[in-house]
Amino acid sequence: MVAAQGAPLLERLGARHPIILAPMFGASGPDLQAAVANAGGFAFFPGGWLPDAALRAGLKAARAQVSPSAPPLGVNIWASAMMQDSRSWSDAQAEAAAKAARRQAMAFEELHAPPPAAAPPTPAEAEAIVEGQVGAIIEEGVKVASIHFGWLAPHQVRRLLDAGVYLIGNATNVAEAQALERGGACAIIAQGAEAGGHRGTFLDATTYHETAMLSTKQLVRDVAAAVSVPVIAAGGIMSGSDVCAMLGAGAQAAMLGTAFLSAPESLIHEEHRRALLR
Repeated sequence: MVAAQGAPLLERLGARHPIILAPMFGASGPDLQAAVANAGGFAFFPGGWLPDAALRAGLKAARAQVSPSAPPLGVNIWASAMMQDSRSWSDAQAEAAAKAARRQAMAFEELHAPPPAAAPPTPAEAEAIVEGQVGAIIEEGVKVASIHFGWLAPHQVRRLLDAGVYLIGNATNVAEAQALERGGACAIIAQGAEAGGHRGTFLDATTYHETAMLSTKQLVRDVAAAVSVPVIAAGGIMSGSDVCAMLGAGAQAAMLGTAFLSAPESLIHEEHRRALLR
C-alpha cells in the first residue's frame, strides 16, 4: 500500500508553523482548535469514538470558527482494534480496570463534573463506528486524518488514500512506526514516554516497558532513521526550545497537548487549569 509522498509536511498540512494541536478528546473544543489554526498552526478535531453524525456536527461547529486563510482542521479517530472484549481480560486486567473506574468516578464526583462518554462496549460496535467515521471524513472533505491506538483496516486505508486524505499514524516505538509505514501512513507521530495523555502502544503491549518507554527526543531520532515518511514529535513538548530540539532531532513538526490545556479556550475544569498553572 503506497501512501502520498513528495511534499514537505507543513505544505501538506497547510500550516505556517510546525505546531500541531493534539486531539485531546474532551479537552479540546472548537474555540481552541480555531485559535491554533487561525494563528497558523495545525489543529486536530478529536473524533474519538464519536458516531459519524456527531463527528460531522462537531466538525461543522469547529470549522465555522476557522478563518478561510487558516490551515483546514484535521480529524483524529481511534482504531477499533484497541477495543477488546472485556470477557477476554485476565483477572488482573479486570481488577485493574474496575479499580481505575472507581477512582475516576470519585474524581469526577469531587469536581462536580460529568463523566466522559463511555467507549463502545464491543469490538463489533467499535468497528461499525470507525467505518462510519471513515465515510464521514471522506464526505466532509477532510484532507488530514490521524489514527491513534493502532491502525485502520486495509480497505479503510485504501478508501481514505484514494480520496486524497493524508493519513497519520501514532507510534511508541520503531517497530510500530515501520508497521504503520507499511500499512500506508503518510506521516508518523513519534510519541515518547513523556506524553501527558494516554499513549497507544499497539503491537505488543505486554513488553510496553521494554520497548515503548523511550524519551521523545530519542524516539524521534530512531523513528526518523527507520522510516521514509515525515515524523511528528509528541510527548512532553512545552516550549519553543522543546520544539526546536525536536526539529533538530529529525521531526518536521511537534504535536503539543498539555501545553495548550491551560489556555482559556480549552474545555478542562477550572480546578484542573489552576493545578496546571501552580
